[in-house]
Amino acid sequence: MSVSRKNVLFASLLVFLMAIPCFAGDRCKGKAFNPVSDVSWNGLFPIRLGGVTVAKNSQVPDSADGTGSPICLCEDSKGTYLGLQVSFWEVAYLVESVNSAWCSPTLGTAFSGADNGALSGTNRQKNESPKTFKQVHWMMFPAFRLMGLLTDMPCLATGDFAFATMTELSPVHNNPFLGLAADPKAFLFANPAANVACAASNALANAPAEVLAPAFDSLFWCWWDNIYPLTGEVQTPHDLTGAAQNVAREVFAMTQTGAVLDNVRNVCQGSYAPVPKKSHWRMQIAKPVKGATPFVPGQSELTWGSGKQAPYSDGNYLFVLFNKKRCCQKIYY
Repeated sequence: MSVSRKNVLFASLLVFLMAIPCFAGDRCKGKAFNPVSDVSWNGLFPIRLGGVTVAKNSQVPDSADGTGSPICLCEDSKGTYLGLQVSFWEVAYLVESVNSAWCSPTLGTAFSGADNGALSGTNRQKNESPKTFKQVHWMMFPAFRLMGLLTDMPCLATGDFAFATMTELSPVHNNPFLGLAADPKAFLFANPAANVACAASNALANAPAEVLAPAFDSLFWCWWDNIYPLTGEVQTPHDLTGAAQNVAREVFAMTQTGAVLDNVRNVCQGSYAPVPKKSHWRMQIAKPVKGATPFVPGQSELTWGSGKQAPYSDGNYLFVLFNKKRCCQKIYY
């Protein structure tokens, strides 16, 4: 399919979905997502060729991920080829974290729903029992392929723009008991002892990158708060942090099912990794107010969320996800 046809299909999909009757009504307003102006493209950097940095980004920390030999050997349908290791960050997913059920900040409108508000989110700021609940919508957004850029890279996300999941349809997301029962790991890590470790993980995320590693992957259950259980209810009074934590939980859910593959460990092809690494993910708030640069899991919203809660948003946010990639770029067969 040509790039022009993809663009036509993408535009047609937006027009069609925006014409659907709106249930969230006045609680779901805003402009449709602009893939050019709403993405902080500085999140693509640094770019490394053969382990050598050719384009830097001093605002967002990164690591070389143990890049060894700059040369790689891989196979495809044509046989074995020689390649050069290339490392970069790809814009591959858009994730909505919303209070208004069925609301889509990406489209600037809402889907039709019939839950009478039963699935809508909340933000309880009481000191004794804080809680933030959000619905999450995961969208495939292979930006490079949609724009016809770097299409010969074997590790780029495939497909077209599409809604992959909507948690309004997930009983597990909307029921804490089912969330515990659906994933036995929650019984191991959803406890006070594991929660204490998250304070140390968050401290690392807020330390200068040149001093400490920003994402301590060993504490994999700590992104902001405890990642378990994988439901929409987060024990935090901070609305933006709760929204980001819900996005992180969806990263876990999509990774555990194999819908998202790891493209760092194996430069030839993506591989299944049941537990995602925090160091392979960045987020950027795109709506209601665009963030100037991406941030890493655990980073305080004081550094990335100031001024991002516009009065009309009603707790409906859109995040752009940057996923780290290492590719074996073909040189010759």
